[in-house]
Amino acid sequence: MYMKLETQETDKGVKIFLETNQKAAVLIKDGEKERILLPITDKVSESTYYYENSSGLAKTSEGYVGFYQGNPDLLKVLN
Repeated sequence: MYMKLETQETDKGVKIFLETNQKAAVLIKDGEKERILLPITDKVSESTYYYENSSGLAKTSEGYVGFYQGNPDLLKVLN
């Protein structure tokens, strides 16, 4: 089992990078709100260059990329 979660702060929020060799999702907790980013299955969405508008995790050659507008208290990988 391999999972690596990295984040990068941007002007618009947090960019999320997930490398894994199994199915996974990312849990985001921001105050009282919770959100789960799942892998995007729509092929059109996966080809989007900018992930700031994504509603999930887009598959790339290096893993998955997602975006959250805000400064979350917790990011956690779910599998």
